[in-house]
Amino acid sequence: AARMLQRGRPAPRHRQHEAAEVAVLMSRLPGRKDALKDVLIAMFREGHDDAAWATVMDEAHQRLGGGA
Repeated sequence: AARMLQRGRPAPRHRQHEAAEVAVLMSRLPGRKDALKDVLIAMFREGHDDAAWATVMDEAHQRLGGGA
């Protein structure tokens, strides 16, 4: 048993699969930048009507070069 520990057995297959699933989930979580953007958008929408939001979206699309 001591020799097995010294060689360092790889994790059981189900543990490797579980770790891979967690890594995928973590990669899909929004980062701080995304969270900040979400908060800024929510703050703007709370203080402006739909027409103002449409104007901001049109400008954003123009800046990205995608048109309206």
